[in-house]
Amino acid sequence: WIKPKSRCEIRQKCAHILLTVANLETANRCIAKGVAICNRNCTTTKSKKKPVRCLKCQGYGHYAKDCKKEEDTCGRCRETGDAPCRSCTKPRGTKCISCGTEDHPSHSRACPEFIKRCKEYNARNLENLLPFFITNHQWTW
Repeated sequence: WIKPKSRCEIRQKCAHILLTVANLETANRCIAKGVAICNRNCTTTKSKKKPVRCLKCQGYGHYAKDCKKEEDTCGRCRETGDAPCRSCTKPRGTKCISCGTEDHPSHSRACPEFIKRCKEYNARNLENLLPFFITNHQWTW
């Protein structure tokens, strides 16, 4: 397992891994043909860049080190204080900072605001939509 076994779900059979390779050609070969890990063939995809989200206020467009907010905000329940996420005992997915709904946490990939910001990011960074890294080989374009 990539993360400690104690943090895995009981029925979990697989996990995600982020690989770093020496060059773009190797990366494209892995994407095109997959990789074998522990004698198991695994599919691979190019990691897409996502909009920046602050882990202090849970807002988009800046990092925590640049955040103007005084206190941290919990990404699950919206409470503020000193590191509220670490001590939050509320059920997961109670209140999203970005869209204001109560059916998912602020870090949810299903959040309408996150999806909107991803589309905006992709419109400005078209390479993010390509399945391969661009090299001199035409098949990567």
